[in-house]
Parts: sequence; structure tokens; C-alpha cells
Amino acid sequence: MECPQCKQVIDNVMAVEQGSKPKENDLIICTMCYGINTFDKDLNLVKASDDYVESIPEPMRFEIDEFVKDLKLRRAEDNAKLN
Repeated sequence: MECPQCKQVIDNVMAVEQGSKPKENDLIICTMCYGINTFDKDLNLVKASDDYVESIPEPMRFEIDEFVKDLKLRRAEDNAKLN
């Protein structure tokens, strides 16, 4: 599976519920481009529509923003170790 926004291969995901299977409208955040994606009715990974993103409850959007900040910080730390 690849990110529909940046084409990065997505080879693992974290599930909120242990043992759950992907389903329509599940949220996937790309760790490369930080794009918000979701599964369509056929379980194809697609870029989340603006309406979808706007429908995310504010507390969850805050958690997403914090998660993305953490991903960016980890990437910066990893890059600093390489230099």
C-alpha cells in the first residue's frame, strides 16, 4: 500500500483498537508527508477529502496535530544524528 499523496510505501500502521481490521473511513497519517488519508468503501487508501478532515472532532484533530509534531521532531532528531 502506498500514500496517495506522496507515493511513499506504507508498510505498517498503528491501530487504536488492538486486533482491529481496516474499515471504510479509518484514518491513516503518512509518516513521510504527514498527509491525512482514509480508506474508501473498497478499502483503497485515498487522500482524505476536505469535508472528511473538517468532520474530525476538535479533540481528535488536536491529537493528530500533536502526533504530527512528534513525528517531525523525531525526524529532525534522526537527521541530526546522521550529520
